[in-house]
Amino acid sequence: MKNSVSFRVSAFTRIFPAWYKSMPIKYAFKILGKVDRVMKERLSNLEYKRVYIPKKNGKLRPLGVPRHA
Repeated sequence: MKNSVSFRVSAFTRIFPAWYKSMPIKYAFKILGKVDRVMKERLSNLEYKRVYIPKKNGKLRPLGVPRHA
């Protein structure tokens, strides 16, 4: 849900109420683009721990679990 466009727009509207009255649309898209870049950078810098869980056939399934900073 947090990665959806509708979530970002609703969050943007809560921060900037009535932005559509006072702000040109190109500036709104510029701000949303900057938020996207920050979110992608933050998610890409996460460290992952490799964990294996057993499957029914006896093999192991690898999972990447993000570590909290």
